[in-house]
Amino acid sequence: MVRARVLAALGAALVLGACGPASSPPPESPPPPAAAPAARASAEPEWEGFYDVTAVDDAWLAARGIPLDASALGRARVRLGKLILPSGEREASPAELDALEARYCSPGVRPWNEALCASLASRACEGEGEEERCRYAHFGNCSGFFLDGARFVTAAHCVHGLGPGARIVRMNEDGSPGASLEPHGVRAGKEDFDHHWVAVDEEAPFDAAILSVDDQGLPAWEVGPVPARGEPVFLLGFPRAERRSAERRRAVGYELVFGTPSVSFGRVLDRNEARAPLCNVDGDQEHWGLAAECPVGDVVLQGEATWRGPLTMHPFLTSYDTVNGFSGGPVFDAHGRLVGVNSTLVGTTDPQDAYGDHRSVAVVAEAALSRLASTVERPLAR
Repeated sequence: MVRARVLAALGAALVLGACGPASSPPPESPPPPAAAPAARASAEPEWEGFYDVTAVDDAWLAARGIPLDASALGRARVRLGKLILPSGEREASPAELDALEARYCSPGVRPWNEALCASLASRACEGEGEEERCRYAHFGNCSGFFLDGARFVTAAHCVHGLGPGARIVRMNEDGSPGASLEPHGVRAGKEDFDHHWVAVDEEAPFDAAILSVDDQGLPAWEVGPVPARGEPVFLLGFPRAERRSAERRRAVGYELVFGTPSVSFGRVLDRNEARAPLCNVDGDQEHWGLAAECPVGDVVLQGEATWRGPLTMHPFLTSYDTVNGFSGGPVFDAHGRLVGVNSTLVGTTDPQDAYGDHRSVAVVAEAALSRLASTVERPLAR
């Protein structure tokens, strides 16, 4: 089996991980195998922003021209979970940590960021004045969904290196944090897949994973096919802070989000009926797209020998808005059926700065769950 690691700081066209996606310019002349991303139809409205899942009702949706039934969102949101990921000790100035506390630990958002807030409050500092530095334990997050009482679906890149301290916090019906669960096993559709490195091989990788937890007594959720192009979908998850202007947020009508349960709306742009994988299309680590066959060959990036291959099989493209923290979030159709697992995006706009020319990438739920059913569960260290 051919196997290698592709260096993917992906700080542009594609960033994978709990830290979420970013973007960069596409290649000027993609190779013949690469399929051009589906363009947005001008008649399709855009629904920028991230909204409190408990605030959306039928009147709210109708006012924004979103053709969805609020009951579908209401049923799905109680299966939402936040995957909290310990990411080691970090160092920063007191002023930087004070800014983090102000952002993530205000009364309205602290319950969803309790581990980080406790760490910031117990920081250990040394030095004086401008030389003072403080150490604290940092926590990232991904999103996911309880497929049933014992299986939590998320992205594969969220579970790489998952170890002691990881927790899944289930959302209560009122939007508050509920049970905190310790994952004890994992089935992943892709190995060695983290923020900076992507392992690729001749096997068919899927950016999807299932974490097993103590059974919560929930019935199995309905899984459906990807809707037709132009049909509405919605994404649930826990987006972290972004850098968009306050003026733009006010114009669109949403507030800053800091790891709290949110929903994003969009339409299917490309069902990818040809089942093309998401590939590096020309050897540049920042260029990704759908291709009938991924180009293969050795290249050297930042001093490392790499191999080009598929990042994930069975991707489809949507227009929903997404930023850091939405990785692994569930994607639903208008009826509330699970149709995808949020993975990343491709495009020319950094979504941290603006909602622009990017396509969000999700993995087809039916295909991913079928693949994961045949994988062997690995126990997680406790």
